[in-house]
Amino acid sequence: MGLFQNEWDSSVAETYALRKELEQVRSELAHTLYQHDAACRVIAKLIKERDEAVANMQEAVKRAAAAPAAAAGGDRMDVEGGGGGITDAMKDKMTEKSTELSKGRKKRDISPNLATEAVLQQFREVATYPTPNGTEACALDVHPKNGNMLMIGCADNSVLLMDRASTQSRPMVGHAGRVNRVMFHNTQDLCFSSSADSTTRMWSVSSGQSLKVFNDHKDQ
Repeated sequence: MGLFQNEWDSSVAETYALRKELEQVRSELAHTLYQHDAACRVIAKLIKERDEAVANMQEAVKRAAAAPAAAAGGDRMDVEGGGGGITDAMKDKMTEKSTELSKGRKKRDISPNLATEAVLQQFREVATYPTPNGTEACALDVHPKNGNMLMIGCADNSVLLMDRASTQSRPMVGHAGRVNRVMFHNTQDLCFSSSADSTTRMWSVSSGQSLKVFNDHKDQ
């Protein structure tokens, strides 16, 4: 009886192993058939695109060959008709209008608020303030009452309040995109920042806390 029991156990174990191997082979076969089907679809698409490209090229060659003949025919028709196209009078009128418009563009008044070339030439670099971790600075504003306080909008989504004298900075975190615009309030202890995450935030300058989030606009 023990011998038969051992034979039975061996047969059952072998059957289980065979079934497991069969399932694995089925899975591999299904995956291979899927890849084959996908490859066939790609090949069919490429063949279709090739045929369309060949047809378009043949059509372009036909049109290119027919264009000179059509142009020659048009020239003959103009000659036979005694002329055509733009006359000298029309050319003179077009030239006169172009000159008139050019004079009007040159006479446009320049805004008095723009800096003159002489003022721009006097600009000199006074100081450089590196941002923490070397992140890119995207916007800058100077406090209207405290010239040593700077507000910097950064590409790492943060806003920095920096003391220009000590170069110490305090980050204000809350945006989910690069900060493109920053501005101090003229009279109150507030500042504002707008970001590529389509939000504008109002901050407390003294505490650095975000007081309100404006998400009414959809642009950056």
